[in-house]
Amino acid sequence: MRDIFDRTGSDRDHGIILAIASLAFGLLLGCHERSNAPVASVHIFAAASLSGAIQEIGERFETETGHEVVYNFAGSNVLAQQIDSASLADVYISADSDWMDYLESRGKTIAETRSIIATNRLVAICAVSAPWERLDSDDWCSLEADFLCMGNPNSVPAGKYAKAWLESKECGASNAWIRSRGRVFPASDARAALAQTLSVSNAIGIVYETDFNSARDRARLLDRSSDAIAAYPMSLTREGLQNQAAGRFYLFIQSEESMECFERYGFGIPGEKEEG
Repeated sequence: MRDIFDRTGSDRDHGIILAIASLAFGLLLGCHERSNAPVASVHIFAAASLSGAIQEIGERFETETGHEVVYNFAGSNVLAQQIDSASLADVYISADSDWMDYLESRGKTIAETRSIIATNRLVAICAVSAPWERLDSDDWCSLEADFLCMGNPNSVPAGKYAKAWLESKECGASNAWIRSRGRVFPASDARAALAQTLSVSNAIGIVYETDFNSARDRARLLDRSSDAIAAYPMSLTREGLQNQAAGRFYLFIQSEESMECFERYGFGIPGEKEEG
């Protein structure tokens, strides 16, 4: 798997952030405003797994600035395709680098504003009514569940991370992914995989740890990854670079106050040591 932290060190440097802000606000002086949306609002397209934290951060931003925040939460792949086909987003936050790379290559996002703002882990879970307590390596190699609920590994970041995690679990000359891929029930995003898992007692789900945290009363933790970590890159879009509200949100979401909010929801902060 590609190094998800390859951009973190430089992109989060304070001086670069200020330079990006100067660039964005410099363009604002030309009074370039979108004709299809009021400049007082900011449209956030973010991975579904971020919804709770982003909404709390957005509410604080609205209180402090008076700007309205409009949310669109979905799978990163769906959001990227929406941005590519229609210029409606100001800020895009993906659950992996691939879809951000895609939009950069299409000229839809501003590479200089790209920054990883949070990280996440994968966990294996089941409904509390399911029979399993824990899963070790041998269990993964002879999975008893009828269904393995996870994001679609062909397009959804959570699914791609889950596939890589299972591929790392050796089963003799094979691996857990090869042994279990026939039972995969692909979901449109990590939140959908969580819902599928909790709806039956014969399924194991692979979701983000933050999603498990939101459903601890209904889910049981079976396994926790130590190295399959997801990263969330953020970038301003071409439209967002011309929107003062988006520029302010871009800086606000990287503030210490916002980082503390991400941590309360269980996300990791780039540059900080992850606990095993």
